[in-house]
Amino acid sequence: VSYNLLTGSSGFYGMQSRETGAASTTMSWTLDNSVNWSSVGISINGSGSTPPVVVETKTATISASSTTVTVAGVDPAGSNRLLTVAVSFVNNSSQTVSGVTFGGVALTAVASGSVSNGTSSRVEWWRLIAPSATKADIVVTFSAAVTDAVVGATAYYSANQTTPITDTTTGTGTYTLAGAVGGY
Repeated sequence: VSYNLLTGSSGFYGMQSRETGAASTTMSWTLDNSVNWSSVGISINGSGSTPPVVVETKTATISASSTTVTVAGVDPAGSNRLLTVAVSFVNNSSQTVSGVTFGGVALTAVASGSVSNGTSSRVEWWRLIAPSATKADIVVTFSAAVTDAVVGATAYYSANQTTPITDTTTGTGTYTLAGAVGGY
């Protein structure tokens, strides 16, 4: 599950969570201000009766205007490899991810969700089946400059090589705190 959370006073946040073999994963957070949020979840299918195994998880962030963000030195290993990339970002000008590469090889878009209500947020998932086992950088390119982004990359082995992602789910919304902020 990945979510994108944006507040005016608290900044920008992104998160990725995984629980191998679980029928579902629940994530929650406490909001201290009015926010827009987007959430996109995916299910990873194992190879045969073997569940997928996480080899490595890496992240990168940007907080200044940029059209790219790089996750350095991702190192997939094992057989039946899969690479997933979750990108959470502020998209006040309707930006999207225009491409994701691993060592120059393009990933495929899987799912996305966005919300706009004064301030916009978007989450996108991308994947690469059977990535090279050679350590390389992941480069995320946006359709236009974004000011805040969080990227989470996860390398797996024992992932199904035909249909590695079996389910996706999205959610978006706006939460408004009643009363004065800090008036608990």
